Amino acid sequence: MSRKYKACTDWSKLELFMSIEDVCNLFKITRPTVFNWCKLGILKPIKLGNLVRFKKEDLMNIGTEDNP
Repeated sequence: MSRKYKACTDWSKLELFMSIEDVCNLFKITRPTVFNWCKLGILKPIKLGNLVRFKKEDLMNIGTEDNP
């Protein structure tokens, strides 16, 4: 992915696991973009029962490393 996404927030104030809506707000992207990033391997979703969450540390690494 050639575009670099940076969160405009203080990472220390975020929860350890974040919802899809949290990710959308953090990166100012839409839900379909979150799902596309999951398919592309940019995001690594964690299933907790019927919930989908994302690790804060994984989100912090977006844009700082080369993703497939």
